Amino acid sequence: MEASDNAAQVARSRRTASVLLAVLVILYAVAVVVKIAREPQHFQLTFRTCYAAAQAFSQGLDPYDPPNLHKLDPGVQAAYGYPPITLYFFLPFAALPFQTAYVAYLALKVLCLTGLVWMWHRWFLKRSLDGLFLLVCLLGFNFALYWDVAGGNVVLIEQVLLWAGLYAYLHGHLKTFAVLVALAASFKLALILFLALLVIRRGRRRRYALFLGTGVYAAMLALSSVFYSEMTIVFLQNLQKSTLGLHRGDLLRPSHPPAAWWLLNELSGKVCERLGAPMVGEPVAVVGYLTLLAVVTLVTWAAVRRFLHVFRDDGYLSVIMLFCLAYLLVLPRLTPGSYILALPAAYYIALKTRHVHAVLVLAGAAAISTSATQPPGFNLLKDVLPAYYPLLLTFVLWVIGVRFCMRAGAQAESHPEPALPPAPG
Repeated sequence: MEASDNAAQVARSRRTASVLLAVLVILYAVAVVVKIAREPQHFQLTFRTCYAAAQAFSQGLDPYDPPNLHKLDPGVQAAYGYPPITLYFFLPFAALPFQTAYVAYLALKVLCLTGLVWMWHRWFLKRSLDGLFLLVCLLGFNFALYWDVAGGNVVLIEQVLLWAGLYAYLHGHLKTFAVLVALAASFKLALILFLALLVIRRGRRRRYALFLGTGVYAAMLALSSVFYSEMTIVFLQNLQKSTLGLHRGDLLRPSHPPAAWWLLNELSGKVCERLGAPMVGEPVAVVGYLTLLAVVTLVTWAAVRRFLHVFRDDGYLSVIMLFCLAYLLVLPRLTPGSYILALPAAYYIALKTRHVHAVLVLAGAAAISTSATQPPGFNLLKDVLPAYYPLLLTFVLWVIGVRFCMRAGAQAESHPEPALPPAPG
């Protein structure tokens, strides 16, 4: 009796601590939003570009020509960065005075953020208010959420569409899933890769859904190509330059966010330069990237097949989380806000990982050095690690996720009556 009372008291204490932590995170987030709202000259600079682009578009000007945007807003220096059809999303904001549009867009982003965190909590992690998860959302992956809100990008809008589609996927509404993924991919074209999740489904419905999602996606691209052919060409040229630009430069700075291609390009360039063969740096990077792409794809596929062979009905949630991490590893170009996708996946895998060797934790802590003096070889690590920390963390989590799927599948196969994987929490 006393033991049960102590356990109940410990549970209440943890719950109280979690609620208090959640309140502190929420209060801090509100303060940050207020600061962003009051300082439009410092925040949401990407929205400033989108606002000017929508105005230029409504006036018959080319939104992909920076001088046109600069005439409308001297503070805008870059061209519009999304496909032409997405300009219609920003036209209602362009019809408002800038200050009003700025606040309205920020309010929309906050609404998307609130809805997204709620979806993660209730639909995917299946938890009540969790202060630790909110803290992870605040700090995780180099402040990915803050980067998107403060920068005025559309990542949160993409993510709401994507995760709503993934929820539909979990419940067998595959056509809804396909359409929502296609809509999310109207901003970030690479998100269409999530339709690959239909491959592991059974039945004809997956084929119809795949045709529908691909058709919606192709129709949007076709509309842009037919009605705005010149703008589409310029957009694709800009996208190619920013994705696989094989130029040397300061690749580690924020203009080149952490993605596998940039990491391999940077490492191969530095190593080959020190070996006296700088010209082979780019071919080595290409081979390394293609190898990474093949390894991540094949290993993920093997883990998914092993896991779903046993947990067919209730294993799709784990597969989604693993797929999110694999997606981030193979994409050649990412924004800092792209790692919003990894937040629920990281927490889900952390909940699944019940045993962590203290020796590994100690070794990891001991390996962290703040010394300005580095032995040969480690100075390169010092240059690479800070900029590519989100990518490297994603790789570690992906390895843990693959190991979990493999082990869970093997253990279930060894029992005559396999049990369902436990829900997180």
